[in-house]
Amino acid sequence: MRRDAQVRRDALIAAGAELFAARGYDVPLEEVAVQAGVGRGTLYRNFQDRSALALAIFDRELDHMAQGVDPAQDLHDTLRTLIRAGARGSALYARIGSQVAEDQANRAAFERLGDRFAGLLEPIATRARTSGALRPDVDGRKLAIVVHMIGGLARIKDEEKSALLIEEALDLVLTGLRSRA
Repeated sequence: MRRDAQVRRDALIAAGAELFAARGYDVPLEEVAVQAGVGRGTLYRNFQDRSALALAIFDRELDHMAQGVDPAQDLHDTLRTLIRAGARGSALYARIGSQVAEDQANRAAFERLGDRFAGLLEPIATRARTSGALRPDVDGRKLAIVVHMIGGLARIKDEEKSALLIEEALDLVLTGLRSRA
């Protein structure tokens, strides 16, 4: 993709994320184009419909989360980093995810995103299982569930309270997932 085309696509994704988060999934796509500084034609060349835009937004949020993953980092620290990095995506998903997933065609795309996230966490789970920090049955998919469950706490407006609750929840969950050997 040409650099200028990528810049316009990125602007559409950023504008879509902002408007969907602020006003919901039914925001007119023309407003997304205006906020991105592009025409309707550019919008529809990049995204055939609002679902395609929403899925691209979720994919980008997952890219951002992946950047924060260091397989050598402690399990607790890695999950904390992912929970905080995923707070924006989690809030957006809570706002529009069910509407996007209602479309049967989007379910497969959501499953691919979930598989991608679990795959991102699998090396972390493997290392933690090997070290005894996790039970043998805990894999990347189960760690993804942990991140999603605790992720809602990252949206609490009081950052100090949010951080404290995230730590307490992580301690509670990781104690339950720890290997008993």
